[in-house]
Amino acid sequence: MSTNPLHSNEKLFTRQLNAGEYIGISNLLTVETFKADFVFPANDTRLYRLQRVGKINQIIIDKAATDKEKKTANAVKPNEWFNYKAFFTGDAGRERFKCAADTVCWCLDRQKLIEFLKTVPDLAAVMPHNNDTVQILAAAGGLRSDDNTMPDLRKAFFNDTLSDDDFLKVAPIIKTGKANRGEVLIEQGGNHARVYYLRNGRLRARQITAKGADVRRGDIWTGMRVNATSFIIEATNKDTLEVIDTTKFWYIERDDFQKLIKKHPQIGAAFRPTTESKTFAEYRKKYPWLKNGELVKKDANRHMWFFLRRVLPIIPIFLIACLVTFPLLNEPMGWLLVGIFVGLPMAGWVWWHYTDWKNDYFVITDQRVVQREKILFLSDHFDEIPVDRVDNITTSVPDWVQKNVTGTGYIKVEAQGVGSLVEFNMVADPDGLKNIIFETRDFVRARKKAFEAKHLREFLTKTIEGFSQSDPPPDKKKDDTPPKTPFQKWKQGVVDGWKAYFKSWFTWQRFFKFAHWKGRWSALITYFKVTDKFEDGSSIVYRRSMLLLYAEVFTPAIIILVYLLIFAFFMVVEINTGWQTPFLAYCLPFTFFGAILITWFLYNFEDWRNDTYVLKTDALIDNYRTPFGLRGSRTVQTGYEKITNTEARTNGVLGWFDVGDVVLKTGADGEIVLKGIMSPRRVIQEITRRRDKLQEAKDVKQITDRQREIGEALRIYDEYVRTHKRGTLYAGEAGRLDE
Repeated sequence: MSTNPLHSNEKLFTRQLNAGEYIGISNLLTVETFKADFVFPANDTRLYRLQRVGKINQIIIDKAATDKEKKTANAVKPNEWFNYKAFFTGDAGRERFKCAADTVCWCLDRQKLIEFLKTVPDLAAVMPHNNDTVQILAAAGGLRSDDNTMPDLRKAFFNDTLSDDDFLKVAPIIKTGKANRGEVLIEQGGNHARVYYLRNGRLRARQITAKGADVRRGDIWTGMRVNATSFIIEATNKDTLEVIDTTKFWYIERDDFQKLIKKHPQIGAAFRPTTESKTFAEYRKKYPWLKNGELVKKDANRHMWFFLRRVLPIIPIFLIACLVTFPLLNEPMGWLLVGIFVGLPMAGWVWWHYTDWKNDYFVITDQRVVQREKILFLSDHFDEIPVDRVDNITTSVPDWVQKNVTGTGYIKVEAQGVGSLVEFNMVADPDGLKNIIFETRDFVRARKKAFEAKHLREFLTKTIEGFSQSDPPPDKKKDDTPPKTPFQKWKQGVVDGWKAYFKSWFTWQRFFKFAHWKGRWSALITYFKVTDKFEDGSSIVYRRSMLLLYAEVFTPAIIILVYLLIFAFFMVVEINTGWQTPFLAYCLPFTFFGAILITWFLYNFEDWRNDTYVLKTDALIDNYRTPFGLRGSRTVQTGYEKITNTEARTNGVLGWFDVGDVVLKTGADGEIVLKGIMSPRRVIQEITRRRDKLQEAKDVKQITDRQREIGEALRIYDEYVRTHKRGTLYAGEAGRLDE
């Protein structure tokens, strides 16, 4: 090659190449020939230069029309380089290139250049530092932390605590993008978890309100950050962002950022939070059960009067006790006795009721309504209802004091189902809480409808455009193979029979294969696995807590141990005395009672092992079996969509070890109780996660089915219009006019 075409490429290097750099770059260049009508693929990240042979047009790809050419832009001139965007950023945009004739191009591979720049850091340092070259500079090690040509890149997402070295770690995951006018960048109700920073352009935020109105929320301009709350806490997108003016932006994927901060937590701490993310972090400390992205709309405790009405009656008792013990107050020992027998009980009484008052709360989030009732050391009940399933709310004022003095009342929230309710008393402004719940419920339902409508609009657009752009599908090829004669059918049956016979003859070989016995051994281990939780494929199997197993087998285990000690003692005595007792007379009683004790132990163990609660992908199964099947078994299965209310209960001493019951209330089966389970709240979280995942899949299926029905109706309508005169569609109206 006589001339290096990169020697004076100002977009790639800011100075002329020296001899060593010239030779190194020359070895990277290749020459390729492309046929006419060839379209460079979207994942092509090479840099090209058009020679004087051929012609290339720049085209705009319409993603909504399944990568079809929308319009043709400027043609690439001879000796001009193209495909800079994909080369620098590693991302494909809507701009593509098509050969209008047989074409010859110089080609520079992106990865080869990156490897070469790593060996020549001086050359990497003189590459232009701009928004588009961030990724290739970071990959080649040529990005400078003290560079002042990209000040917004660092300040857009992070605060001043981010160090220079950490900035260089973040730079490779910061990508550039572009959106054209009319595109929807983020849809309300979705789970779009990117964070954006606008380099130029304008976005408009719109929102479907609880009443179904489409309201304009404002515009986002150059220099503003977008969608940071969803990026930080994985919240559902609350606004639809539409591109008003063609926009270029930087963005970071949440998954890439999460992988990075697992290795470098200090980078996550330096990310600039939002007001909502700060509020979520504060509520997360207060309510650890909050899920990622779950925003608290309102939380409330009982009124102070709930605590005072239990404490005030003991004040007269305390005064009477002081008067009775007044003669003892003249001596130090008297003060001590009064403090021990009067002061401590009163203080304990006050502390107990104060703690009980602070432990109870009522919380409304954008996903559920939660109520907690906890009595210290005795019980802990945790009820919740999905907010979109709320059906009825009742508020009332029980007495004169609550109405005129405290301004509190009683609220009961009911869902669709049997006994599915959450109730809380002596709470301030119950009518206000009712309005918040209804408003949140309607907003969630409107958000789901908006998200479904978005998919329907996209489907209708593709379907209607497809009628005019695509040809009807070709007819299926007919099978020209002649039918078989009766003899051929009989012959084929004989051959298939002998094949099946020899195949079954050699099935004994499976007993000598490792995989055959490995599977059975794994099944045996799973069957006798002594644990209260294990995974079986995609299912999670729960048993009652191991503490309950220990409690059930404790008595037989201790008796067996004492029995063995007695047996060993008698054996030692017999051996020392020359074994005077007949062997059968000695061993038969011990063997008989030993078998009874072992059977008792195994019975209790089997009683614990037999009862399982299985969380499958689409349903929950409660398996109740008596030991060894002596009194039969019972299996209850319910779908997650039937669960309308969940409750976690911990009582007594077992509650100290987080062992309790999970109560699931359904519309059909009434109530299902998972008894004695470890960490009932975590079990509820897993059930809720599977229920939400199943509901999402169900919603997608419903949307797809609806789209298929509408698409079929549109196809029938299109076929009717094509095969009939347009006037016949309005024959009814025409007939009335003729009359």
